[in-house]
Amino acid sequence: MNYVGVKLGKRSVFKSERNPTKSSHGHIYDYCIGPFQSIEAAEYMSGPGYLQFWCITPNDAERLVGGAVARAEEVEEITEDWCAA
Repeated sequence: MNYVGVKLGKRSVFKSERNPTKSSHGHIYDYCIGPFQSIEAAEYMSGPGYLQFWCITPNDAERLVGGAVARAEEVEEITEDWCAA
């Protein structure tokens, strides 16, 4: 699973097979956010979604990123159709 670790206000995305705890990750991070199903959602939460009222939980980030991915795929498909014509 993917997580966002925060240390002194700096956010970084990391993978962990088990839930981070104070004993396993406390020496690296002040606190962790997650788990996230996708790396894209974790990156969104660590960047533009951080501390935004519309992106509070990992599920919010997954939903917001999922919509962006779907729109990007739709644009790519439209572009391919247009170029083929």
